[in-house]
Amino acid sequence: MKNIILKIKNTDDFYEKYSNKVSRDIFKYLIDECRYIKGNVKVIIHNQTSIKNIDRLIKDGLNEYLKECKRMDNEYNKKQILFFIVGLIFIMISTLVTYKIINEVIIIAAWVVIWEVVDISFNLDVQSNYSKKIIKKLMNSEFIIDEEN
Repeated sequence: MKNIILKIKNTDDFYEKYSNKVSRDIFKYLIDECRYIKGNVKVIIHNQTSIKNIDRLIKDGLNEYLKECKRMDNEYNKKQILFFIVGLIFIMISTLVTYKIINEVIIIAAWVVIWEVVDISFNLDVQSNYSKKIIKKLMNSEFIIDEEN
């Protein structure tokens, strides 16, 4: 089991600047640290603030971060469907065009749009799935609070 150490020195480090939500920097740090760890993770929080239930706040924030990743997945899926349909429409239009040069331009445009579907699948979907896996791993990990008031 590998340890990730998180030091919270003041409340400004813990919360977002203009809201009462846990800082996204904390989540990014935890995800980056957890990215290359095989097996279970233990998060040790050195809390030098008066914030109570800090582990619950972080886990709730991770849950919100996971929901945001799922919303992004839905957006990626919608984009993929839209690009695929537009690409198919371009291909159908190219069959109706009799001018060779215009036909070729439309076919190239169709394949560029269809290639965007593949690009989203290979890049964004894979990254999103990996991030969701890491977030779930962090949500199931053990949190140890070390109060240093």
